[in-house]
Amino acid sequence: MLNLLMNSIGTFAVVPGILRFLLRSSLSALPFAAISVFSTIAIPLLYPPSSIIFLDSILKIFAWVIFPLRAMEIATFDRVLTRQWSLTDHAEFVTTGSNAQVRLLETKKDSGVRPVVVSIPVHERTLAFHVQHALKVILSYLCYSVARVYFSVSPYAPVVGLLDLRDAKAVVDHVVFLMLLMSLFEVCNGLVLLPLAAATKSPFVPVFRAPLLATSIRDFWSRRWNMIIKGILHRLSFAVVVSMLSKSPSEKRQKPTKVQFGVASMAAFFMSGMLHEYLIYMFVPKPHIFGENTLFFMLHGVFCAGQVLGGGSSGGWVGTMGLLLLTSPLFVRAYETAGFFSRLVVFPVPEVLWVSLRSVISSIVGSRA
Repeated sequence: MLNLLMNSIGTFAVVPGILRFLLRSSLSALPFAAISVFSTIAIPLLYPPSSIIFLDSILKIFAWVIFPLRAMEIATFDRVLTRQWSLTDHAEFVTTGSNAQVRLLETKKDSGVRPVVVSIPVHERTLAFHVQHALKVILSYLCYSVARVYFSVSPYAPVVGLLDLRDAKAVVDHVVFLMLLMSLFEVCNGLVLLPLAAATKSPFVPVFRAPLLATSIRDFWSRRWNMIIKGILHRLSFAVVVSMLSKSPSEKRQKPTKVQFGVASMAAFFMSGMLHEYLIYMFVPKPHIFGENTLFFMLHGVFCAGQVLGGGSSGGWVGTMGLLLLTSPLFVRAYETAGFFSRLVVFPVPEVLWVSLRSVISSIVGSRA
C-alpha cells in the first residue's frame, strides 16, 4: 500500500509539477515537448512494484500515455499563449484537451478541420445526468464482469490474420473482447475523468457515442469511437498534415479537399497504430507481438480514405460491423495473448458475483460445446 501511495504521488504530484514548471519556462515548443515526454515516461520506471496491479497500471497509463500526449498537444500551440496558462487552465487541458483560451483560439482560426468531439459543459451536468451516468457505469461494470468471467471459463484462442466468420468460438471471443474493452473504458471514464472534470469545472467528454450504431467505418472512427484519443490524434496528426498540404493561409482556413482528407486520415491512423504498438511495448511482458496493431489501423485508414476519395458505398451497418469483426484479430491478439485486459488492467470482481456469473457462463459454454 505504501508503494501505491508513493506511485500515486509520483503520478499526480511530481509529474504534473515538472510539466507545470516546464510549461512556465522559456523553452520553445520542441524542447518543451521533448523534455516533457522524456520526464513523464522516465519517472514511472523508478516506481517500486505495487501489489495492487490494476491501480498501478492506471497510474502508468496516465504517466506513459495521457501526460506525454497532452504535452505534445500543448507544443502545437504558441508558447507565448501556453506560458500564460493558469494552473486551472493547465489542469483543464490535461483533463479534457481544451480550456477557455484554446476554445477561443480555435474559434478564431475557423480552420474547418476541428474534430467532431462532443463535450458536456458543467451547466448541463444536472442531477439527471449524474443518475444516468451512474447507471451507465454500473451496467458497464456488469458487462466487464461478464467478459472477465467468460475468458476465465473459455480462454481466448489466438487467431492469426483475419477472422473466420464460420468459427463460432472465435467470433464470440472477439465480440466479448469488444464488450470487455468498451466497458472498461466506460468505467474508467466515469470513475476517473468525470471527477477530474468536476474538480476542474471543465467540460466532460464521453468516451463513446454509440459506436455499435455506426453505419460506415468513417462514422465509427470519426464520430463514435474513443472521442478522447480521437481529439488528440486529430490535433497531433490530421490537422498538422492538412496544414502542411495547404498552399496558402486562406486555404488552411477552408474545409480540406478530398486528397488532403485522405492523406491526413492515413497519417492519423498510422499514428494511432504507433501509439498502440507503444502501449504493447511498455505494458505487455515479452515476447511482444509487433506490427499487427499498425496493420489493423492502416487497413481501416485505407477504407476511410477510400470512402472519401472514391465516394463509394459505406457498406451500411452490416458492412461496418463485418469489417470490424473480420479484422479484429489484428488488434486483439497482441493484447489478449499477453493478458493485458485480463491480468494487467483489471477491476476487481466480487467473489459472489464471480461465482454466480461463472456458473451461468459455464453452463452456456458447456451446452454450446
